[in-house]
Amino acid sequence: MKALIVAIHFPPVIGGSATVMESLCRELGTDAVVLTPSYSYVTGNPLEGWAQLDRTQPFPVERVKLLRPLRKPPPKALWLGSAWRRIFEDLPLERSVLRQAVQVIERHRPDIVFLNEMYALQWLGSALRRRHSIPVAQFVHGEEITVRELASIRYRRAIRRAIQEYDAFVAVSRFTRGELLRLGASAEKVHLLQNGVDPVRFQPGPKPLNLLERYGVKGRKVLMTIARLEERKGHELVIQAMPQILAEAPDAVYLIVGSGDLEPRLRRLVEELRLSAHVIFAGAVSPEELVDHYRLCDVFVMPNRVLPSGDVEGFGVVFLEAGACGKAVIGGNSGGVPDAVDHEETGLLVSGESVDELARAVLRLLQNPELAARMGAAGRRKAERSSWRQKAVEFRRIAESIIARRRLGDGCESVENQPARKVR
Repeated sequence: MKALIVAIHFPPVIGGSATVMESLCRELGTDAVVLTPSYSYVTGNPLEGWAQLDRTQPFPVERVKLLRPLRKPPPKALWLGSAWRRIFEDLPLERSVLRQAVQVIERHRPDIVFLNEMYALQWLGSALRRRHSIPVAQFVHGEEITVRELASIRYRRAIRRAIQEYDAFVAVSRFTRGELLRLGASAEKVHLLQNGVDPVRFQPGPKPLNLLERYGVKGRKVLMTIARLEERKGHELVIQAMPQILAEAPDAVYLIVGSGDLEPRLRRLVEELRLSAHVIFAGAVSPEELVDHYRLCDVFVMPNRVLPSGDVEGFGVVFLEAGACGKAVIGGNSGGVPDAVDHEETGLLVSGESVDELARAVLRLLQNPELAARMGAAGRRKAERSSWRQKAVEFRRIAESIIARRRLGDGCESVENQPARKVR
């Protein structure tokens, strides 16, 4: 079995989706082929370091300039601007991408195509399935089918076409699977493949002295969030809970790791609440320092919530990474996070809207180090059960069942119940 994975988000792009795809492909090795951009669709600039990174991968990576049009503000004359973009930007790009995708398929001869973007690549999946008779499956993370701001007529049409035409969907959480079924996907087409973690890379260890000195947190209780600074992650809720937390744990400090558009608003909130001595903005950190930052914290906290727009956390790989490092975690009880956090076992689930509930959960773990250690140990065991090696075995089994079902539909003998071959 060889799978072509078409991913708009892939390293050196930083983010959960990119991490998931790279980690899975590393375990699949040469049984995976990746088609991904060399330019950012957000900035229009080349992605820094992509060529060097691709040379280190144990699987082939094929790059095109862009897989989707550049992100631009909506035109003033909406209908006229949209038509102009469709004719003079979207269609030429789609023709170029399809031509290059076909060339990749002819070179590598994959048995199945997996897409990692629901809307922007729907046209490609339909074209490949129709013209080249290759099974097409779609990874679904969550927010791409829940955000109501995306529910334009064209978007809804693309989602309906995907549900009707694609051979299968791979959902990263039970929540995402339920959303797909609600939208009309048949149960036999929807497969559950929860995200994984690398338990060899992410391991428990002492608090790094260099980071203790860098942030000036030696002897303090460190709460930490590692995530893009965006509203659904819940950074604001942690900041709002800090006065209650400090009333009983005056040595606590909140370390925010990541960057994003929400940073100015978060900094203003810190100033308004006079928390400058207790909230630290670390900015984005390199992959080489990521594990050390998990080891630095006493409790990992990300009280995610569903936004009015429908934006939601589809899983939350960071909870598995923190657990692999032996840390108790606190997450928001929404979206797919209950799949990543086992309530009262690997951590605590709270309402992403309740300052009081979050403060009580944080204090419960800070004031009960034995409980936090027990949850951290359970998180480590969960991570060992959720290794990417195991996820690659599950992925192969799913891929082969999709291929078999397609062959059966074409009049070929089914091999769906045959055991999966060992992942190299």
